Amino acid sequence: MKRISDSTLIMEEAGRLGITDIVSGCDAVMVCRYERGEIIISPVNPLDDILFITNGTAAIYGIRPDGSSFPISTINAPEVIGDIEVLTASATSFFVEARNQVSVISIPLSYCREKLWNDPRFLHTLLNSLSSKLTRIAFTEGVSATVEERVLNYLRDFCDDGSLKGINNATYMLRCSRRQLQRVLRKLCDEGRLQKDGKGQYRLP
Repeated sequence: MKRISDSTLIMEEAGRLGITDIVSGCDAVMVCRYERGEIIISPVNPLDDILFITNGTAAIYGIRPDGSSFPISTINAPEVIGDIEVLTASATSFFVEARNQVSVISIPLSYCREKLWNDPRFLHTLLNSLSSKLTRIAFTEGVSATVEERVLNYLRDFCDDGSLKGINNATYMLRCSRRQLQRVLRKLCDEGRLQKDGKGQYRLP
C-alpha cells in the first residue's frame, strides 16, 4: 500500500466524489493506493481509517473454519470501506481485497466519529454505501435457481443501463466460473435475450 499526502491530489480526488467539505477539515487525510491482491482490511488487520474508494474494485469475502472462502460482495467508487465500523464502532469479521489497483481517500476513524457523526452529508454518504452493499449481499444470498436467471437479474438490477462491461466482477457476484458465465452469455445471445456489443460487453435488448 502506498500513502500519498499531496494536498492537491487529495482535494482533486475528494472533488470527484463530492466529499470536499468532509475531508477539508482534517490534516491527516491521505490518498492510499493498493495493488491487486493486497488485503485492505481483515479481522487481524482492523481498519484505523474510513476509506472512500475513488478508483478500482475491491472484493469482500469471509473465511470458513475449514479455511475456504465465500464471496460476499464487490465494491467500487464511490462506495466506502469502513462504513459498518464507523456506524457500529466494532471491528470487521470479513476480508476486503483489491481486485485491481484501488485508490482511496483515507480519513482517520477518530476524526470521523468526533467531528462528523452529526454531519448529515457524511451520514448520508455512509448510508448510501451501506445500502448498496446490503442490496448486493441479498442478491448473492438469494440467488435464482439457474445461472441464466441470475445473469438476467444481475444485468437488470446492478448494471447501468442493463449493460455488462467485463465479466470478472460478474463471476464473483454470480458465484460461477468464467467459463460457465461465458457459456451462459453465448446461449442468451443466441436466444435473443442478450445482445453482445463487443469483447466482454453485453446488454439487455
